[in-house]
Amino acid sequence: MREIRKKFSSYQDEKLLEILHYSEDYKPEVVEVVKEIVAEREINPDLRAEFETSFLLKDAKVAEKESEPLSTGEKIFFLIVPFLGLIVFIFVQLNYMDKGYKKKSEQALNYSLISFGALVVLMYLLFA
Repeated sequence: MREIRKKFSSYQDEKLLEILHYSEDYKPEVVEVVKEIVAEREINPDLRAEFETSFLLKDAKVAEKESEPLSTGEKIFFLIVPFLGLIVFIFVQLNYMDKGYKKKSEQALNYSLISFGALVVLMYLLFA
């Protein structure tokens, strides 16, 4: 516990309040130590409210990104991708995931699978 306290004692107020806001991402003992440090510092309630508002805005932006669907152009792109190659598809889908666009990544996979299925059917019809 001393090591945890020593480490987090040097953190700025904003970082400590962020840890408390996202406490589910941290070990319980870390959260307890951070609560103690914040209580000792007697952080101004207005400042705490300001930070909490900024965290909530950040959460809303993340949620908005996660649920953003593909545009029509992107849907068309992913219908064509299997014809262009798997490497392009993997790069683009991973890029969406890295940037937090969960829904776009899922839709990209779905449209690519549909396109790949169409490619398989087309190949079967042409060469059967």
